[in-house]
Amino acid sequence: LEAAGTISGTVFGPAGADLEIVSIDATGVDGNQFSTSVDSPDGSYTLGGLATGTYDLTFSDGSGALLAGTLSGAPVQAGEPTQAQNSSLVAAGTISGTVFGPAGADLSDLRVEAYDVDGNWVSDTQVDPDNGTYSLRGFATGTYRLEFTDNNDELIPGTLSGVVVTAGETTGGSDITLSASGRSPGR
Repeated sequence: LEAAGTISGTVFGPAGADLEIVSIDATGVDGNQFSTSVDSPDGSYTLGGLATGTYDLTFSDGSGALLAGTLSGAPVQAGEPTQAQNSSLVAAGTISGTVFGPAGADLSDLRVEAYDVDGNWVSDTQVDPDNGTYSLRGFATGTYRLEFTDNNDELIPGTLSGVVVTAGETTGGSDITLSASGRSPGR
């Protein structure tokens, strides 16, 4: 039985970033996937159980605070460690704002979805039903479209286009006012 190989390295991030929530996925040329997470606050990791081959690595934090990173072509020789497969992740951008509606409108089932210029989904969240605020994370520098939908059908859906985001910064003031639909909730 051939001994398995390993890939190890360090994930770097902006000051104060929680690197222990970063996961590392390795995909071999055969399509097999292996996963691990960062082992310590310094960002170190080791991914074991790998057969000889070449692997593409994806680094992501799941919270949207950091943009995903990739490393292609990490070589592995069974029974040997592959060292220094490091990645530097950058802080993701955030979009925040407030949804306004008619007095007494039920915001408990109001969602915001963000799409890039190609129409690809990027992020979504529930609007705070108490004050109408929202915050979306996980954005690279670019321009986005926000779609607001109310599953209670009390408010007419709305769209904000051309929301410009810079990675590592918050784009605030992405506010919208939605009108009453004239329908009863849930109909």
